[in-house]
Amino acid sequence: MWSALAAYLSSVVRALGSAAHSLWPGLGERRSLLFSLLLALPLALLLLLGTEWGRVLLTHGTVYVTEKLVPELRIETGEIGSEHLGGWTFSRLKIHYGSEVLLEGRGLEVDISLGGLIGNRIDIEKIGAEELVFNDDVLEELLEAQRQAARDAVEPAEEKAFSPPAGRLGSLQIDRLQVIDRRLAGLPAVSVRSSGRYLWEGEPAGIQLEVRELNGAGLQLILEGREVENRRYVLEFSAKENPGGFVGTLLQLPQGQALDAEGHIALWQPGDDQLLLHIESFSLPLVQHRFSLSGRAALTLSPWKLATEGLQLRVDDSRHHIAGTVSGEMVDAEIQFNRLPLAISRPWQDVLEGGYLSADLKIKGSLKLPAVSGTLDLNSHYSGKPLRLQGLVQTRDKIIVIDTATVTLADAKLAARGSVDITGESIDLKGEIHRLALDSIRELLAALPQTGEVEIPPDLGGSVQRLQLSAKGPWKNPALTAQLDAALVYRQLDAQLRAGARGDLNRVILSEILLDSERLHIDGDGTVDIAGESLDLNLKVNTADFRPAEQLGLVAAEGVAMDMTAQMDVAGPWKKPRLSARIRSDGSYRDYRYQLRGGATGDLDKIDLDRLRLDLFADSGARRVSAQPLRGPQSLISERSQPGSPKPEENPSPQQSRVSTLAADAERLSRDGNAWLEVDGTIEPRAARARGRLAGRNIPVSLAELAGVALPPTLEGEISIDGEFSGPFANPEAHAEVLGLGAFRGEHWQLQGDLAYGGGRVALSEVELVWAERNQLSAHGSLDRQRLDLEVRGRAVLADFDEWLAADITERGEVTLSATAAGSPQRPQLEGEFKLLSQAPGRGESAQSLELVFDWHTEGENLQMTLDARHGARRAIDARARLAVAPILEQLFADTSPGALKPPLPLKLDSSGSADLAVVAAFIDPEIHAMSGQLRFQLNADGSSERPNMHGYVDLENGSYEHRPTSTRLRRIDFAARLTPEAWRIERARAEDTEKGSVSLAGAVRFAEGVPPVLDFRLHADRAHLLNTPAVRGAISGELALTGDTGDAQLAGVLTLRPLEVQIEQLIGSSVPEIEVVEVDLDLEGSQPERAPSLLQNIALAIQVVLDQQSYVRGLGLDSELRGKVDIVGTAAKPRAAGELRIVRGSFDLLGKRFELQEGQVQFENNEAAIYVKGVHEYSDGEITAEITGTTRDLDVTFSSSPAAPQDEIFAQLLFGKSLSDISPLQAVRLVGVVRTLQSGGPTFDPLAKTRDLLGVDTLDIQQEEAAEGEQDQYALSLGKYITNRIYIELQRSTDPLNPWQAEMEIELRRNLSLEIKSAAEGESGAGSVELQWKKDY
Repeated sequence: MWSALAAYLSSVVRALGSAAHSLWPGLGERRSLLFSLLLALPLALLLLLGTEWGRVLLTHGTVYVTEKLVPELRIETGEIGSEHLGGWTFSRLKIHYGSEVLLEGRGLEVDISLGGLIGNRIDIEKIGAEELVFNDDVLEELLEAQRQAARDAVEPAEEKAFSPPAGRLGSLQIDRLQVIDRRLAGLPAVSVRSSGRYLWEGEPAGIQLEVRELNGAGLQLILEGREVENRRYVLEFSAKENPGGFVGTLLQLPQGQALDAEGHIALWQPGDDQLLLHIESFSLPLVQHRFSLSGRAALTLSPWKLATEGLQLRVDDSRHHIAGTVSGEMVDAEIQFNRLPLAISRPWQDVLEGGYLSADLKIKGSLKLPAVSGTLDLNSHYSGKPLRLQGLVQTRDKIIVIDTATVTLADAKLAARGSVDITGESIDLKGEIHRLALDSIRELLAALPQTGEVEIPPDLGGSVQRLQLSAKGPWKNPALTAQLDAALVYRQLDAQLRAGARGDLNRVILSEILLDSERLHIDGDGTVDIAGESLDLNLKVNTADFRPAEQLGLVAAEGVAMDMTAQMDVAGPWKKPRLSARIRSDGSYRDYRYQLRGGATGDLDKIDLDRLRLDLFADSGARRVSAQPLRGPQSLISERSQPGSPKPEENPSPQQSRVSTLAADAERLSRDGNAWLEVDGTIEPRAARARGRLAGRNIPVSLAELAGVALPPTLEGEISIDGEFSGPFANPEAHAEVLGLGAFRGEHWQLQGDLAYGGGRVALSEVELVWAERNQLSAHGSLDRQRLDLEVRGRAVLADFDEWLAADITERGEVTLSATAAGSPQRPQLEGEFKLLSQAPGRGESAQSLELVFDWHTEGENLQMTLDARHGARRAIDARARLAVAPILEQLFADTSPGALKPPLPLKLDSSGSADLAVVAAFIDPEIHAMSGQLRFQLNADGSSERPNMHGYVDLENGSYEHRPTSTRLRRIDFAARLTPEAWRIERARAEDTEKGSVSLAGAVRFAEGVPPVLDFRLHADRAHLLNTPAVRGAISGELALTGDTGDAQLAGVLTLRPLEVQIEQLIGSSVPEIEVVEVDLDLEGSQPERAPSLLQNIALAIQVVLDQQSYVRGLGLDSELRGKVDIVGTAAKPRAAGELRIVRGSFDLLGKRFELQEGQVQFENNEAAIYVKGVHEYSDGEITAEITGTTRDLDVTFSSSPAAPQDEIFAQLLFGKSLSDISPLQAVRLVGVVRTLQSGGPTFDPLAKTRDLLGVDTLDIQQEEAAEGEQDQYALSLGKYITNRIYIELQRSTDPLNPWQAEMEIELRRNLSLEIKSAAEGESGAGSVELQWKKDY
């Protein structure tokens, strides 16, 4: 071969020589130039490779070419050195890919033999770096781009057999290596040392690698490998790390456990692309287990294939087996897991929590979709819910048959079966769920990540009785069916739900959708065209005597009974379906019969309302109230006619004419008790616009409750209206004439007027509101961006507002209001006054006049305001403020682009003032509150309504307060608060009681951008006697802390009550309490519960109340000491108490006898109290034990005795101190009543009550007075009767023979004033007595 090659080269040289010889003479003078060029090329190459600056220049050129070949790659180099060919040093190297850094290094050194590369050898003498940062995430992006470019190539490269080249690494030394990988966040910085060789010049192969963590938990990785004989190798691996390190955390090792992993693997390379592995040992700690692997396997490198006769997995004491082959295309394996702990997978998945996996599976065929046979059993938890998966699978003739498969999650269980045809690419699967409660579905939805936000209404209960699913046909588009049967409960409505669906992935047909209950029937069907992105759905609703208040628990719908037929159709493209709906309903609403008719058609661009009309027909005929004229003498606004113009009655305004017409229509319909409401128009959902007409006559105001509007319980009446609306939802225009009349708290009210809004203009035309004839409010005029012209007048009597005013100044007081607005928003002219005049209760100086005046007027762009309150000649409040009102009005009436949000209002306020609390008390109620001290404040604000910047202070020095009904007194009250834009801070707040106790408060509300205000307050009490009533006296000690923010706060702390004394007689008045009956004409069934302020709803409670000593409950025969703790949780709006109080000692009276306490406790839970008390009464012949058990709503009393005796004997002894055979007939009657009441737990036959009913009296009482021995007992009798609600007469027959009869009459003159007349008693002169009694409710 070599001789042939030499002959060939010789012939080539001879041919070149002949050609040169023939060309040389013809070149002439150009010969020297050509010779120079041929000589310069090798000299230039020698210069580039033979000098350092040449090699550096060549390196820069290589960098430039690399950047051109790889898009988005950019390389920055610092100072480059090259002492010899193949050796380079870089002071700095930074490689960018896109906007990220791929590699950045400092002090890099590379020494490689370039000649070896020509001979298919890799000879690296040294690679070193002082510091190297490598981003693996950026490398992945670069490789993915290269792979995509390779996939886009016209001809894919032919896969060649892999043949590893010979290689040597003399030294790899990196002082500090930092790898960035988002999958392994927090990788520590390490140092790396390595060397190795393979197929190198007859030397045995070997590798050494050592990785050490620079700081932290001391991670150390060591890998050593050596060739023991020809192509036989041994690899040894070890890893160690202190507890809490990176790898230990990654493997989720228990706290305090160090990492200790090792491995020993033997390898044999029979061919260039084959490798036989013998894993002699490999083990490492994993989560709370020890994982090990051993066995033999064969690896083919190109194309890759892994085969093993058996790999043994061991986790603690459990053993598992894997055998077979797997390649890039096929798999043929057997897997046997015997309760494999799933906890070892936690470092790589967080879905399954604990449990085990057992499996015996054979997997064979295509790696993408292999045939599977065997059993599987997975037992774990998913999102805290138990999960169980069991299955039996077999493969027959390339058809995977699922004999059984069950999935259980929480209480949900899915059973499935069927087959998968691999060859035919088809499926035939069926699944079924039985008896799944909705509570279980809620848990299931909460557990699944895709449905975690889906909520089932909390009032909806019931269960899915059966759900059947099937899929059959080509797996790309199988035929699907579903059938659902469910029993649902919504509040008081029980219903059955049935639904079915069939179709495929392109089109689904819904059928048999049926919700059926006793009085409600809903059914529907339709088609969803998935491929065509369209739908066609139909829904029908039918009701018969359906009562929403009863079936759905809607209190606002009380009195509604309805028969209804409604239909809705939705068809067309689902991006723009067309809607058609019709409704027809007849029924009753309280005292009305009603008819509802109407419909709507359209799409998302436009929906036309087709005369939606509600007609009401009063069953009781005409209404009880009629309209009254308001203009003329009743109007508070003077006539705006010129002198000489006709009177309004002779020439009414157009507005009066419209309202008069409205009143005439309402009056005509009211004669027959008829009313109606009609809506007609167009809604444009996409454009967020609407226009239409709203009209109604005699519409009951109670209909507002159906829309969720809370109304006062005593408000009744009717509204008539003619109106129009148009424009965008965010800024509509509307105009309406309104007439309303009715009654409130038993007094007549009437509202009439013309209201308009739109285009930045508000107009009120002769709006009048009158209530109880004495209270009136009138408004007339308009406000817009060019002109202000509005007048408002009002007057009221405080006695009509006593329910809303806590102060006791209502009986003789009145208020007046006068306000005008003129000018323009830029130059407003505002003026007004609110005045309250009354007289303080009491006599003498305390009964002087009360006057409170709040007035305002504009000066330039500012609104000047003053508040002055006086009690006689003494001033209570003196406050002044200046508000820049012109910028606010300009902002309110400024034009806003459609859809744009209104900007916040500008704010500029200066205010200051003072208050004499001793005089302020006269305005509140001096009979209850007594105060003293001088309060001063100053408040300045700027910024906007959304972010006001406030500066100021509030000071109170040497104040005092007394709550007279409870005798709670605080003195030396010292309070100071400072307000800044950053915080409202309490600088000092302290008060003392009259018994050396004190209360202090400190803290602040802090404000920051973009977050809710932060709360931080501390309340400290030191033996503060805040409970000083005759019924309850005690001192409070402890501390409460309010922390968090206004959206999520907590009030927590411990309060100790020591001492505490409760007198039961003072709580209920006496052992036979006198009950005052207050008659209130309210319909409480329809009343709405009070809603607590949102801040209180956001304050969670964690308060503990401790009674550790000196806590007594006394009175009515009870004398006991309590100890225990009560936890108050919930929210400030809805607190809940839970805890236990123990009765440590004491006694109680029952049926007139004293029982010594043996044991007792009171348990609180969810604001309910459970009571258990046991006591013993001793008498001459034995003892009686009484046990009181139950809740505060249902107490049971049981008796036993020693020696044992019947219950009637026990009661006779307790009631009369006698044996059953020794009691009188009247005592026997009383005994029978007591026994029956205690045994039944409720009222039974009462002879006194029966006699009272027969006599027709309201009160009847018989008292027995025991006589001396040998004499008969005496009896006293009293009879009472209410002649009217305010007059009561009582006749008494006593046992006194000198004065056997006495009469008494009580006349209630006012709510708190009564006259009492009594006949004279024995020893009294005259005809009797007359008393005028005044009482006060606290």
